[in-house]
Amino acid sequence: MRRLARLAAVASLLLLLAGAAAAERVALVAGASAYEHGVSLANGVRDAEAMAAALRRLGWRVQMLRDPRRVDLDIGLMWLARAAAGAEAALFFWAGHAVEVSGRNLLIGTDARIERPAHWRGRGLDVQKVLDATASAATALVILDGCRAEMLSGRWVGGASSLGARGPGRVAAAPGRLLVFSTASLALAADATAPGQRHSPFTAALLRHIETPGLEVMAMLPLVRREVLAATGGQQVPWESSSLAGPFHFAAERAAR
Repeated sequence: MRRLARLAAVASLLLLLAGAAAAERVALVAGASAYEHGVSLANGVRDAEAMAAALRRLGWRVQMLRDPRRVDLDIGLMWLARAAAGAEAALFFWAGHAVEVSGRNLLIGTDARIERPAHWRGRGLDVQKVLDATASAATALVILDGCRAEMLSGRWVGGASSLGARGPGRVAAAPGRLLVFSTASLALAADATAPGQRHSPFTAALLRHIETPGLEVMAMLPLVRREVLAATGGQQVPWESSSLAGPFHFAAERAAR
């Protein structure tokens, strides 16, 4: 009887631990500012640091990448794929250069050297890999604050404007997924709208609302979009693709006193 009781206690503990793991929220947050061969961004790392801090305050387990090279992004996605398995939610946030080439959405690490058209696809991280890394979580959120305007300036040899490279194209969301881009498909996004601003218009708006108790994510995004439109004079329009089956809150309602 005593052995059966011990076995029952162990089984209960395992179930409790499994439940805790399933309820976990995990995030990989990456920000790129110091590009080695292209135009640097003032706010990429600051945007990511602020987002990581907000998520940690909300109870997420966060891994942070500062000025990641391509190999750092690949390693980070391996961590995210493992952490997402059985998690309640998995999130990927990117602040840095992004581009779409021939229908593929690419995130550009800080070591990317673009010398001819073929280099875009070979040296950018395909967003599909991000989607794959978050696929095993019950809810997956991919938020991309990709600044493309500076990339088009030609600092990379054979700049994007001559390669048929544009802002990120549309990506279909699998069930239980939410993809958010800081700007509309095939459009540009601003790193800042005035000198000295610490965050991009999109990340600044997101940070103002993400910790609001009880604010559901699909109610939050129109608020973010409205603020970005106002900050950019209507030039930048964030958009999202959602297949969420139910409500998702970053911050729960405050308990009544």
